[in-house]
Amino acid sequence: MQPGPGSGPDLTDEEKEIINGVIARAEKMEAMEQERIGRLINRLDDMKKTACGDGVSRCLLCGEQLGSPGVSSVVCEDCKKNMCTKCGTQCGSQPRAVWLCKICREQREVWKRSGAWFFKGFPKHFLPLGGPHRSFWTNLLDCCHKRLVYIMSLSGENQSQAPASEQQDSGKSRNLLKSSCQST
Repeated sequence: MQPGPGSGPDLTDEEKEIINGVIARAEKMEAMEQERIGRLINRLDDMKKTACGDGVSRCLLCGEQLGSPGVSSVVCEDCKKNMCTKCGTQCGSQPRAVWLCKICREQREVWKRSGAWFFKGFPKHFLPLGGPHRSFWTNLLDCCHKRLVYIMSLSGENQSQAPASEQQDSGKSRNLLKSSCQST
């Protein structure tokens, strides 16, 4: 079938290689990001496991008896548990400085560095591809796939494939894009 007037050009082998390269880099970046978030969460979990005090009469983190000579006690702003000043961090400006235990400080750091503050939820080790945790790169790949399906449908190469909006799984979309780029 000959492309009609005004239809898009066929993709060259070089263009297909470029698209495959973009897909491979995006998948690699997604895996690296999930691994980075997993390391942050594992570090936080390890800190929670090593806490040995009760947060009432003993320091939450080191277990030191609070109130004994030389041991000052402060309360964590987030978890409201007691800790010694060695295991806490003073945050904020001097007139309104607050104390955070190392666990709550680390949890705030994980929320900040993982983007969980934006999604209003604590991140998982491996973020799902769908839903509100969908990554920028996954959305970009789907957009590229829709454009590719459109271009190929204009040239008559992909008339048997459903548009990307009808496909339920973004993984299928990426695989379709990969296979269509490698098949010719």
